[in-house]
Amino acid sequence: MTERDRITTTLIPARVRLFQPTQRPVTTRGEWVETSWGRCRVDGRLGQRHADVYEALLFVADQWAIGEDGGAWLLVDPAKVRRRIARGQHSTARIQEWVAELMQAVVWIRAASLGVVEESVLLSDRQDADHLPDHPGKVVRSGERRLWRVRLGSATVFLLQHDLPLSYDPGPITRLAHGISQAIARHVLTHKVLPVGGWTVDGLIGAVAGPLAGSDRRNARRNLRADAEGLRAIGISIDGDRVTRVLQRPGGVLQRPGGVPQRPGVCRLGPGRSGSFRPIQGPEPAALEAAGQAKRPAVAGPTQKNPACNGPAETAGLRAVAAGSHR
Repeated sequence: MTERDRITTTLIPARVRLFQPTQRPVTTRGEWVETSWGRCRVDGRLGQRHADVYEALLFVADQWAIGEDGGAWLLVDPAKVRRRIARGQHSTARIQEWVAELMQAVVWIRAASLGVVEESVLLSDRQDADHLPDHPGKVVRSGERRLWRVRLGSATVFLLQHDLPLSYDPGPITRLAHGISQAIARHVLTHKVLPVGGWTVDGLIGAVAGPLAGSDRRNARRNLRADAEGLRAIGISIDGDRVTRVLQRPGGVLQRPGGVPQRPGVCRLGPGRSGSFRPIQGPEPAALEAAGQAKRPAVAGPTQKNPACNGPAETAGLRAVAAGSHR
């Protein structure tokens, strides 16, 4: 499986602000976060570093498997996770702390496009697995290295079955210096259709952080602009008060953000004029629906009741995801 085919996360967590837009989150209890895409509640501590670990675990997993109890397990090399997060600047012990907090945080999600996730967790277990094979000349300073077996929580299983999957390398996002920049990058990457002229800086800050006081908003703007170079490497460009995204076709010619400026609608003149272009015709609604369904993990076989979510467990659907995993 190529990196482009790997599932990194799904759409809803970034849209409903499941992870706080900071690298130093606070513990929350019983507080509902309201957005235009839905609402969520987290009893625990989830920030952008937790999102880094969550996405890296899914992205670098060497194997997906369905256990005897129907749970979904990942086989992960912790060294790959560490290298993926901020180029290895954090220790394995620190990453284990973030994994533990991911297992402890209880989440609720309610979104019209998804359904309801009730009192569940994103990760439910982490165990040491097989020893890694020794390589001649390789020095291991901390004893024997083992793989990790990570069990996905019922919230993650539900999201993988019912939400739209996203695939991107989380590494560049983890290297951003500020949590607000990471949250905005994750939010922007959930959009395929860009607003004309891009987003406003304040609009994106409000989308990921909610209403902010004057000083907090100024700090968020300053931190976002400080990460402009890192955002440009992801394909997100800040130009004055506007934020735009450069979309690249697979295998296309690499284009730097802002390299070829175009005014919105410059090549979309109306019909009936001499020499004018025809309006761009989008796909039919039925085709869009079919394309959306095709991106969801396939679900087959009998369904079972999911005690944590208001929807079927559909373990067979996870088998379809596991069947396409890399080994």
